[in-house]
Amino acid sequence: MNKEINEYPFINNLSGCYLLFYEKNLVYVGVSYDIPLRLNAHRINKIFDNVQYIIEDDYIKAIQIENDYINNFKPKYNIAPSKLEYKKMFWNDNFDINKIPYPSGWVKTVE
Repeated sequence: MNKEINEYPFINNLSGCYLLFYEKNLVYVGVSYDIPLRLNAHRINKIFDNVQYIIEDDYIKAIQIENDYINNFKPKYNIAPSKLEYKKMFWNDNFDINKIPYPSGWVKTVE
């Protein structure tokens, strides 16, 4: 988790990991290829008063950052496993981080 953490406000079309806080407590961690757009969906069902984000264009690196924050801080709104943990559970012994497909919108930057 050595990436720079930035605070809201931010510019459009940022990809990476975002952190939602309420009263200085981390309440949710997620990833998106368009963080500002994704935050609009969270305003419907999550209460938060601060947003921080870590810019990361590569999906695999972003879900690794997300996984670290979820495992270390256990935010209350992250009730499902992180995307990385879910992939590990789904593939079991066949898990290979290099074979995780990149969702629409993400650009593969790691070879």
